[in-house]
Amino acid sequence: TGTALSAMMAVLHKKGKMRLGQTLTARSIIGSEFSGRIVDLSDVNGIAAILPEISGRGWITGIHQHMLDPDDPWPQGYRLSDTWGAR
Repeated sequence: TGTALSAMMAVLHKKGKMRLGQTLTARSIIGSEFSGRIVDLSDVNGIAAILPEISGRGWITGIHQHMLDPDDPWPQGYRLSDTWGAR
């Protein structure tokens, strides 16, 4: 819910519906709440961004293990634009 709240705040700010200092609270279908506030505005490589402050309570629901295959051709990750349209 916290990650989704950050994304929603960024969209609302872009649409002019949320300003610096304003707070938004999101409730999940099970009643948990996260609150977010835009604490600052920034720029990431020429793209406008917000700096959110999120508060709420979360619980561990699982443990995950990530591995990197030594034969992976993109060990640092990739973007679709890296492969789409390649000639």
